[in-house]
Amino acid sequence: MTFTATNARFLMTFKYDGTHLWSAEIKASRDGGTTRDFTNILFMETDTTASIFGIEVNDEVRDIRPVELGEPQQAFIQFLRQESARDSILLGPLQNLFSGREYSCELKATASYLALRESYLQAGVGFYDAEGIYNRLAIVPEDC
Repeated sequence: MTFTATNARFLMTFKYDGTHLWSAEIKASRDGGTTRDFTNILFMETDTTASIFGIEVNDEVRDIRPVELGEPQQAFIQFLRQESARDSILLGPLQNLFSGREYSCELKATASYLALRESYLQAGVGFYDAEGIYNRLAIVPEDC
């Protein structure tokens, strides 16, 4: 699965913590498969990390308002989770050789946004591990 980000737009700064909210278009492509375009995907940037807006909390408590922004964002995050799971299945028994397989698509999508912005921020990802526990990581650009 590959991701391409285009058309990054600054939206606002949150007053309470100085986090910046951006949006971008994301194209997701699988070799020999389909391509999906996602519009107005939200990203947040702190002083050290950029991540997909909403991915910092687990799926059960995520509640992005207004709904017209939240539903496409939720659908994008679910798409990334499904594609990461699909990548693991495609790897079969070799999947345990690859660190980060649980969040591979989440990381690739965030890295494509960071590349568009020519940013050296860390990529923030949130994911469920093999035990079903929600984790958050910040990954340095060299490891993206």
